Amino acid sequence: MIPYPHQHIFETPSNTCLCGKTFAQTSALNNHLRSCRVTKKTVSFGLARAKELWENRKKKLNTEGVPKPINSNPKERVATTTIIDVDLDNIIVQSPSDFNTPVALRKGIRNRKLPKRYLDILPCSAPSLPSGEPPMPQDSPNIFGLIRKYTGNKPPDHDAEDHLTFEDLCNRCSAPTHPADRLTSDHFSTQSQSFLPYPNESSFALGHWYWNEGQQKTLSGFRKLVEIVGNPSFSPSDVRHTNWDQINSLLAGSQTESDAEWVDAADEGWNITEIKINVPFHRDTREPGSKIYSAASLYHRSLIAVMRERVADPHDFRYFHIEPYELLWHSPLNPGQAIHVHGELYTSESFLRAHIELQQSIGEPGCQLTRVICAFMLWSDETHLTSFGATKLWPVYAFFGNESKYRRGKPSCNSCNHVAYFEKLPPEFTDFASALTGGKGPVSQFYTHCRRELFHEQLKVLVDDEFVDAWKHGVVVKCGDGILRRFYPRIFTYSADYPEKVLLASIRDKGCRPCPRCLVFKQEIRNLGLPKDRQQRIQLARVDTLQRRNKVSSARRIIYEENYRINSAAVERILKEESLVPTSNTFSERLQTLGFNFFDILVVDLLHEFELGVWKALFTHLLRILSAINPLVLNILDQRKVPSFGESTIRSFSKNTSEMKQMAARDFEDILQCSIPVFDGLFPSGHQTPIMQLLFLCAHWHGLAKLRMHSDLTLKILDNLTTQMGDAFRFFSDHVCGAYRTRELPCEENARRRRQAKKDKQPADLVAKGGPYQQKKEVGPKLKAYNMSTYKHHALGDYVAHIRGRGTTDSYSTEPGELEHRTPKARYKRTDKRMFIKQLTQIERRQIRLRRLKRKYSPPSNSTTDKVEKSAKEHYHIGKCESLYEDIGAFLRLHVGDPAVKDFFPNLRAHLMRRAGVAATSQGTFSSQLDTLPGSIDLSKTTPWPVSHEDVFFKHNRIYHHKVMRINYTTYDVRRAQDTINIGTMRRDIMVLHESQPDHLTDCFKPLISHPYLYARVLGIFHVNAIYTGGITSDPRPTRFDLLWVRWFHTISPGSWDSHKLESVAFPPMASDGAFGFLDPKDVVRSCHIIPNFASGKRFSDGQGLSPCSRDDNDFCQYYVGRFVDRDMLMRYHPGLGIGHVGVPNPSSSSPSQHTAGMEVDLSESVSLEPISMSPEENIHFTNDKRSLGPEKRELQQSDEEEQASEPDDQDSDHDAYSDHDNDANFNLEGDSDSLDSIGSSSIDLDEGYDD
Repeated sequence: MIPYPHQHIFETPSNTCLCGKTFAQTSALNNHLRSCRVTKKTVSFGLARAKELWENRKKKLNTEGVPKPINSNPKERVATTTIIDVDLDNIIVQSPSDFNTPVALRKGIRNRKLPKRYLDILPCSAPSLPSGEPPMPQDSPNIFGLIRKYTGNKPPDHDAEDHLTFEDLCNRCSAPTHPADRLTSDHFSTQSQSFLPYPNESSFALGHWYWNEGQQKTLSGFRKLVEIVGNPSFSPSDVRHTNWDQINSLLAGSQTESDAEWVDAADEGWNITEIKINVPFHRDTREPGSKIYSAASLYHRSLIAVMRERVADPHDFRYFHIEPYELLWHSPLNPGQAIHVHGELYTSESFLRAHIELQQSIGEPGCQLTRVICAFMLWSDETHLTSFGATKLWPVYAFFGNESKYRRGKPSCNSCNHVAYFEKLPPEFTDFASALTGGKGPVSQFYTHCRRELFHEQLKVLVDDEFVDAWKHGVVVKCGDGILRRFYPRIFTYSADYPEKVLLASIRDKGCRPCPRCLVFKQEIRNLGLPKDRQQRIQLARVDTLQRRNKVSSARRIIYEENYRINSAAVERILKEESLVPTSNTFSERLQTLGFNFFDILVVDLLHEFELGVWKALFTHLLRILSAINPLVLNILDQRKVPSFGESTIRSFSKNTSEMKQMAARDFEDILQCSIPVFDGLFPSGHQTPIMQLLFLCAHWHGLAKLRMHSDLTLKILDNLTTQMGDAFRFFSDHVCGAYRTRELPCEENARRRRQAKKDKQPADLVAKGGPYQQKKEVGPKLKAYNMSTYKHHALGDYVAHIRGRGTTDSYSTEPGELEHRTPKARYKRTDKRMFIKQLTQIERRQIRLRRLKRKYSPPSNSTTDKVEKSAKEHYHIGKCESLYEDIGAFLRLHVGDPAVKDFFPNLRAHLMRRAGVAATSQGTFSSQLDTLPGSIDLSKTTPWPVSHEDVFFKHNRIYHHKVMRINYTTYDVRRAQDTINIGTMRRDIMVLHESQPDHLTDCFKPLISHPYLYARVLGIFHVNAIYTGGITSDPRPTRFDLLWVRWFHTISPGSWDSHKLESVAFPPMASDGAFGFLDPKDVVRSCHIIPNFASGKRFSDGQGLSPCSRDDNDFCQYYVGRFVDRDMLMRYHPGLGIGHVGVPNPSSSSPSQHTAGMEVDLSESVSLEPISMSPEENIHFTNDKRSLGPEKRELQQSDEEEQASEPDDQDSDHDAYSDHDNDANFNLEGDSDSLDSIGSSSIDLDEGYDD
């Protein structure tokens, strides 16, 4: 027999050529192989031999009556160019020996099913505006079924969506916001120009770097500084004599009277106003009557000036929507019916209603300008400026609802406007009041009233006469596009926590009617979700009526003119019924005549009302119950460590979670999303089920309430879920809590003692140690009961109405305001800590003006981020580097005996052959985008064709390792997001689509697996360079194949919205067929959060696993699938309701009503099953088939000869910086990636560690 020279390639040592030369680097060997005659001759001989064997095999098959493939003649194939579909179910995988065996004695033919191909649809902006003359034609939906519907007869002359790029739609894989924002010396015009107020270019670049590149200098900032000083145009002499103090003073000062050419006419700077309040002293004081007190100096900006500045700036106006519209969705569940979509404020009902009212009103005489609503969204919240100390700041922020919430939520976009820094009563006020009162001094109600008066006096400075006049008549502004328009300011939302809501609504804190939006009594709050409660919210809604104003005026007359006490009985008889206070409300006084009801702007606050309110209270009381059962149970809870997920989605939990030390809202949110597995099995059997159901309902409600894009269908689910939440809370409060005698936790007791020590002015350490004073009053923790009658529970019933009226909660939550607090905190470090408010205003003006001057002095940049966009458009990224590889034979010998490596090499070849068969085209050529093997044959859709695994060879017999894979996917709200799979961490679980039953499961499990997803744990991320020699047209060029080595999860019981249960999965026995396999990265939907079922226990009590490759030492018997880990994951279990989830199959058998009825949205049959404890000894019967994963059919594409795959000889690592800009929710991947058609993917190398 003639030897086969090609086989010696795989017996050659690493980096050694067939000619005998040895190289230290793989790249050097690749360069040598291009010109090595010995290698070329050997490969040519092998290919000729392979072609001869194939021709003989084909002749033999023809003589045995096997039908010939369509267009078997290569010349005829080139002429017809017919694209042939491939049915993978008909591909017969046989060994060469089977061809000489009678059909009756051959092995049974098995249909190997691939996972269902995930259809990755890239996000796009809102549908383009329809063109044509009035009346405006009907807009056609985009690929996601979205339509914009305007109220007018013609579309607006400015469309903010036109300026959105693909990177603007990326949450986690975008580049810097705008190319114009990147400032280097190369961006400046080569022509001579002024850089006022700086004398030259060099000083301007340094000044901008100092003020706008962060207070704490980072490595990135240092590189920018090096770039500035290292530029040839930089001159040290230009900055040596620059008067920096004078320039900084000019940048920070008021520009209202300046005529310098660099001054922006719309920029008026900050103003200072003296705030005075009228202090009432009752008739029993030393000096009765009202006294004027100069309380503080308020630093503020004009709201109209802020509006002018924002609209006149060309950069900011690009993203300014001048006309609202309805966003409609053609849902696949409701064909032919347009469903309202709720997200942005400029698509909300309130904005549309205000716009229609403005257009229907009588305009200004002789004015034909376009009338535009400018939507103000106000935030205010007091914050500490230092980690230690009592220095505080009370800023007021203004956002504009005409801008997208995705821009408003990113601090790097600078969409937040600082409009005022509120003051509090100074310490000297106590001396002033005590001197005029006499005796023991004023009561607490007196100081509370004066604080309310000061707050509204400062608010009157913002809502001044100019603002009221603009509300009535509008303000003409030359917009950034050069067109004059008339803008009318409107206040849509005011976001604040409950103490500030009380100030804004002018009601009592925790009074008998505690809600700032309705008049529901405190004792009726527990009726949450009942029909009576829904009716009362409408009928008893607070309105700024004449009757309310008369009551306040009467009370103020009694206090200020008749000198009664603030808490006197005469005042209480007037105000107590509606929980009012004797303070004149600014909004009522200024805007009531214009039809403005200020109660409507007090929107819900998910952060304070639920995450830090309802959920924190529930979590705390569950810990009290566990402590009442047995304090040691809290130790068990602390030992249950849930793995982290994502970059910052689920963070690592503290060692002692039950102590709740230094926990922010995000920490309580993480606990909620993972609470079900942690609390499972810790409560008595009688209370375990209702508590687990309550936790499930809270997590489900929280996920829906925090969605960034709602539809009428999801709002109906949220509404029904609110009703069930009320029932669950009432049952928990009445039946579960009553069974335990709960007391304060140690952390609560210590906090109470510290508060008491502060109140009594005793040393905190003395009280904490149980000093004599504390021992007198009380010893030990107090009894604590669960209180459901709080405003925060009551607020849960308002979320559906607010989302429908003003958009989703992320648009007006206090979270953006909390995020913006970092800006004044960073600026505070640059002050002298004395007159810091004045210095904060100066720093704010310097930074804003420098950013505006930078865009003015730097020419418009037309540079694109094609490579960055391309990296985000690709479904996955695996590194290109081939520095870490392993010989396949050596790998198998190293792991001999490992159950995970059983049939590793045959399964690898079978996996590659299936992917190769799909990629065959009518010309025998292959598209690099489909991971094809050059030389593969054309396969008929109806004719079975023998494929041999032995026709697949691997270049140098190597498999290349990677540590990290990044998956890009389109979210439910039509954004682009990214997950990271790192095999060195616990973040290595993935999900793939699945429609049919896995064939290897027995009949007893099949009724439970009606589920659209399969789950797997990634054991390895590989790529191979494969050669196929069995085709009609043999091709020696290897093709790169990216693949995942996975260990499959087996579903034990499906999750159900109806039964309030998470899906339970487990690892099947390693010896069973289908326990391990290979997966195409393109089939991965995204990563998933697999949480151990701690109650089921660990599989190996001694910590000694069976498979080092699987790292199964700490495997649990069962796991939960965390469907509440983030909002996108939640919507993937509501099939057909995620607008951006086009690639996920919709339930065709379910009627639309099933998905709008709330908890009836169930993805599987509700079958109850006792938990199954999986162990190595249990013998679950599996068939001889490998794991079957949904049938796959691909449309074959014709490709030209020049598009054929070619070998990538040099694949150098090209690492990207992975940075967080301003800690945005959206972070950036900045890097370049060449298009590698030769390897079947255009991935960029983002591996860390392995590919260095």
